[in-house]
Amino acid sequence: MTSNDLYSTKSLEKQITNRKTDLNKESVQWLKIQWLNYKKEQPFNLDYKYSNDTDYPFYCNYIGKRNSKIQNYTENLDLLYLNGHTISQLKKKDLIELLPFIPPIKYQFYFDLKTDRNDDDGFPFIENEDEESEER
Repeated sequence: MTSNDLYSTKSLEKQITNRKTDLNKESVQWLKIQWLNYKKEQPFNLDYKYSNDTDYPFYCNYIGKRNSKIQNYTENLDLLYLNGHTISQLKKKDLIELLPFIPPIKYQFYFDLKTDRNDDDGFPFIENEDEESEER
């Protein structure tokens, strides 16, 4: 998965409403939902179940704004992170310290993590400590 696979949902969030009742005027118990079903053909209808049982019926909740023109907003979504997501330098340092618990074949992933060089966590940026200690 790359940064090109992650999209921002801000434009979608402006077009929906969190409804407390479904189309049958029954209360939606959001924390009890176990199965969500989204159909691309009906972008503002959210089908859900309170069970994982295939025989259990789906309920339908319309989450679109009531008086708005319906358009397909999923086609032109902005990327969530234009240049990739960065983590703090301190977090990268902590992850590097956990490398003894990770298979060596995965090390390069952690060394390649991007950090925010403008991070004000009070700690200097630390590249690869293992390479420095091997040189000594």
